[in-house]
Amino acid sequence: MAKAYARLLLDPCRAPLTYPVYGGSEGTYLAKFESYFTVGAAVQNGYLWWSPGTNSTTVKSCLVTGTNAASGTSITWASTLDLAGSEPGAVFLRTGTQVSAYRAVAACAEVMTLDTELNRQGIVACGTVSNGALYGLDSSVDQLSTLCNVATRTPSEKLEVVWQPGEAAAMFVDPTEAVAAQQVDRHNGILLAWSGFGAATAGMRVKLTLVVEWKPRRGTGLTSPGYAVQSRSSFAELVRYMADNSEKFIRIGGRIVNLLSYTGRRRTGLSEHAIGL
Repeated sequence: MAKAYARLLLDPCRAPLTYPVYGGSEGTYLAKFESYFTVGAAVQNGYLWWSPGTNSTTVKSCLVTGTNAASGTSITWASTLDLAGSEPGAVFLRTGTQVSAYRAVAACAEVMTLDTELNRQGIVACGTVSNGALYGLDSSVDQLSTLCNVATRTPSEKLEVVWQPGEAAAMFVDPTEAVAAQQVDRHNGILLAWSGFGAATAGMRVKLTLVVEWKPRRGTGLTSPGYAVQSRSSFAELVRYMADNSEKFIRIGGRIVNLLSYTGRRRTGLSEHAIGL
């Protein structure tokens, strides 16, 4: 199970669906969602933030905002554009007719510039970040860029950022109920910050992919699944494995971006041989 989950975590778009190693006794269903949209048209500096584990009708969990002022100019949180309904699974999760609670299993964001090669310019920074570093705060693009693992000239090929779950990812969330800011802060999100785009930029095409575990709501006719089958590998072992393979969480044109020249590999119960990646 750990081997299958590691594959899904590193490649949510193509790997077979499988349950995570979060723990807990709840029986759940698995589902995979995708969404496409365009951001950043005529916006020289901006950012896109998405929190896969806190999808709710009451909080901003996926937003984009930008400015044509300097990248160091602060953008107020109140002015950010909530993309409610654009994130994957929003309709299914938020209607309150099928889902009583859910938690994110795997997620990724794929981004490609819509500018021609002649007009392609600027810098893109991306990575998984703690929501507490930006949620509800006024921030500039420059401030947010420093949180990211990778910064690169706007690539001509697809840029893919894979979400890394934290301890709070194991918590179930009712997407129809209020989610406190402190709870959002405990989760991790995907951040993309861009700067120096041309004034006439066509923006970027974004694909978000989300795999979730979910529990049915009463009145749907669905039965609650039985006791969940658990992996013998712990979430802590998986986190150590992810740290050893952190360079695989950001890819440009399908190629791995090397985040660290030395990953500090450690021997754990979840070895590379056992994972098979």
